Amino acid sequence: MSARSIDHKTHEVQVYLDMSGEWVSNDVNQVVEWDVMEVKGKTNLINGNFRLKEQKQFQEDKDLAQWGTIKFFTDSTATYEANGCETLRSKFVKTGRLDNTVDRNYRKVSDNWPGIGFARTLTAGATHTAANTVYYGVAHVRRPAIEYTDSHLNQLWESYFNGD
Repeated sequence: MSARSIDHKTHEVQVYLDMSGEWVSNDVNQVVEWDVMEVKGKTNLINGNFRLKEQKQFQEDKDLAQWGTIKFFTDSTATYEANGCETLRSKFVKTGRLDNTVDRNYRKVSDNWPGIGFARTLTAGATHTAANTVYYGVAHVRRPAIEYTDSHLNQLWESYFNGD
């Protein structure tokens, strides 16, 4: 995501992005759990995770895997919050930021629509530069990923990295 000014003046732009528990289940009566953590490394990340409370390994519901974790992440310059989507969006509209808090009241997907949101301020100049470009990522991590004959196998990319 980036911002560019079309009047050649510098502007600050507040941006917001969220995802809801619907990413892990087609059944809005399923209970989801979530957490948000900072991952330290070459670039520090904020990582939000969603997962079903009751995982059903190797099962799908309308082509959506019923096990694993949805990871939603960005760099640590964003503010974050895990709460009901309406609360997140309303807070962002009023303040342009989030509170860096996590509501741990795990619940059904349709119960106050739990979500994880990120907010930040971008500086919009006349050109796109690396300084005003930020990245977001989404991944669905399943362990094990597949069942092949009598063995369970992880995703290939995991063999290239140590840990999470």
